[in-house]
Amino acid sequence: MSLKCPGQDSRYWTPDDINEKECPGCGYMVEFIKTDLVRNCPECGRKVVNPRFNMGCAEWCEAAEQCLGASATLYGNTETIREAVKKEID
Repeated sequence: MSLKCPGQDSRYWTPDDINEKECPGCGYMVEFIKTDLVRNCPECGRKVVNPRFNMGCAEWCEAAEQCLGASATLYGNTETIREAVKKEID
C-alpha cells in the first residue's frame, strides 16, 4: 500500500484549500487549489499567480525532498517564490 502525504492528499483538504482569483487580463475567475503556484487563464491564456499558494509543509516535513524534489528547500519561504514568479509574469 502506498501512503500519500496528507497535505497533498485531497481527501484531507477543506473548502479553504480551493480559491479563485480574477484574471488581470480578462476578468475570468481562475480556480486554484492550494498547491497551484500559477495557472493559465482558461479564457485568455494569461498566467495568473495563486494568492494563497501554500506548501508550508515543506518547512517541517521529513519527506519534503522525496515529495517535492530538490526544490523542497525553496518552499520554506513561499512569499518569496510567489513574488518572484509574479514579477516574472507581469
